[in-house]
Amino acid sequence: MKAIVSPFPTIESLLGEEFGSWLEKATSLPNSSLWLSELESALEVLMKKCDESSVKTYSPRLKSAVEQAVSAKNQNELESLLFEVFCLGKLASVADEIHMLEPFTPKGQPVPEARMRIAHRECVIECRAPFPGSSRDEWFWSASWETISKRLREAIGADELPRKFAAFKWRVNLVFISHLAVQPHVLVPLLYGREYALKEPPELFDFIVPSPEELGEKGLFALPDWQLISGVAWVSYQPTPLDNPQTIRWSGFVFPNPKAFRCIPLEVAVKLHEAMRLKTFPCDAAERWEMAEWLAFKLVRHLKEKWNVQTVRFWGSFRDAVFWHRRSDIDIVVDGLDWKQLVDAEEEIAALSPFVVPVQLIDLSSLPEPVRESLEGGDVSMEDWREKIRAELEQLKGIVEGKFEEWRSRGDPSQDSLVRVGIGAVLKDFYDGVERIFKHIAAAFNEPTPSGEEWHKQLLERMSQPTENRKPVISQALRDALDEFLRFRHLFRNIYVVTQLKWEPMAPLVAKLPQVYEQLRKEVESFLLDPDGK
Repeated sequence: MKAIVSPFPTIESLLGEEFGSWLEKATSLPNSSLWLSELESALEVLMKKCDESSVKTYSPRLKSAVEQAVSAKNQNELESLLFEVFCLGKLASVADEIHMLEPFTPKGQPVPEARMRIAHRECVIECRAPFPGSSRDEWFWSASWETISKRLREAIGADELPRKFAAFKWRVNLVFISHLAVQPHVLVPLLYGREYALKEPPELFDFIVPSPEELGEKGLFALPDWQLISGVAWVSYQPTPLDNPQTIRWSGFVFPNPKAFRCIPLEVAVKLHEAMRLKTFPCDAAERWEMAEWLAFKLVRHLKEKWNVQTVRFWGSFRDAVFWHRRSDIDIVVDGLDWKQLVDAEEEIAALSPFVVPVQLIDLSSLPEPVRESLEGGDVSMEDWREKIRAELEQLKGIVEGKFEEWRSRGDPSQDSLVRVGIGAVLKDFYDGVERIFKHIAAAFNEPTPSGEEWHKQLLERMSQPTENRKPVISQALRDALDEFLRFRHLFRNIYVVTQLKWEPMAPLVAKLPQVYEQLRKEVESFLLDPDGK
């Protein structure tokens, strides 16, 4: 007789002989076929990616949670468990490796659920699902903001969370919160301060992450202990279609902490979108530009390949980087699409984006003739780009004379790993600022941005060479000096665990940073006074 193949073999392997009775109870619950299928998929990935014994610790929790749900004693236990397993399974599918933490931690020591390596960065994950009790009651949401805030802080565990991440200071520490717990327009003021309350959920796409100085003093991200947490992800997992659910639709947002010790790398944000369709907000104008740059050229390729668009031009502040700011969007002018195709293409590329950086498609034929002509060339106001570059030089001065000296005063970087990481971040920030100056100059003279894996090095090389419209921006000697900072930035961005950063490659850069900055300032100022060498 042919053996009966279980539809949920991974769950069965966890529960053993009790699987039959457990499944009978589980299938009596709403949408059981849907969540059981999702649970099976998540556990299967976890069993393949991490230690099997750590996954088996879910066995007693699964039994208890279903028993509680069937008896109507506690629905939250099952929903919390499902959210945790679903999230970890989705993340594990894009992770290089994963280690469950809770099963192997000394009793009484709080730790997050898992440690993963995502996009070659070490990430630590904590999941917070439906909050027990009154957070679902109508009276709760009609209460004062102080009452709501206090209740949600307790439910999130605002005091406990930082302690969980205490041993992972320099990792990318992420907290995932279920849509069943709180809506994003309530979560935003909880994290950033009541000043950032959103009247309606649609306003979320207009939200701009405040700078560290702009944070509301009562927001969680303003708390010193919360600097350990890189960001909070709001995760929606909705059965769809609602009238006859066939699948689970994942979506959500990642809210970065502007004061975090470790920010969320762009590559990690891309993987979060791949796994769970989460869109990450940029922290500032520089990060928004980095996201826009990553996104724009992929969208151009998509428009050409999927929509057969032949003419594609960038317009506005993305074309002229001098005018880029933290509210800028990406304007793409296209030719050959009718109005319905424009709408459909815009919706499609919005779904493809891992970031909250708006993209607008504009029909070339709808633009006035002078604007169409400007897209083929056009000039940027000389005073505007000069002022922008001088502002960048002032920011670099703040980095060299402020952050750099502050970290050096904290201890010996050759002996103290935390001081070493802090100075490493300053060296990275320094070259980030240098590169922004070069981008502004390239945009002002209508020079195409280099592409490919070596574009950072190509941009630096171009700045030391003359063109038809300008003289060299920097000398060959300065180019060679800056190349060392560029190579260190690449090392710093790609190191697996930042606390393993070695002092040897940093020492010569630390010694020469003030002199390199001063030489850069002199040469850039000289260029601004006479850019064409005439």
